[in-house]
Amino acid sequence: MDAYHRNRHREPRQSRVGNYYRQIQVTSPSVSQVQIVTVRLTLQIAAEAPPQISVGGVLNSASYSLQTPVAPGTLVSIFGSGFTDSTDVMVVNTFPWPTVLGGSSVTIGGEPVPLYVLTAGQINAMLPFDLPANTSLPVL
Repeated sequence: MDAYHRNRHREPRQSRVGNYYRQIQVTSPSVSQVQIVTVRLTLQIAAEAPPQISVGGVLNSASYSLQTPVAPGTLVSIFGSGFTDSTDVMVVNTFPWPTVLGGSSVTIGGEPVPLYVLTAGQINAMLPFDLPANTSLPVL
């Protein structure tokens, strides 16, 4: 790589969103004419991947048993990825527990649930006491 191209290289984290225009010189061994072309490079921020719950990733926090029913008011652990950008372990030390922790929230059966622990790969939350028994509900 020549000095011109080496000096033009930037790490992605140093680049800003926007349009960048540069002129390049195009040559061909078969044509003696040199052509100057202006090119546009548009940088955008890619959307972050949405949080993902692992298959079988909602478990009773007391037993961690797979496919074991949980009761209303039970503490559950939700395993997956992308729950937060932070590398910290966030633990609530006040009561009542919040329904939003570190910018993350969980709804079960359309109802926001109290959160106790949040990491990038795990959320501990309490199931609502008024959940109907013997039902399967979506976790969002």
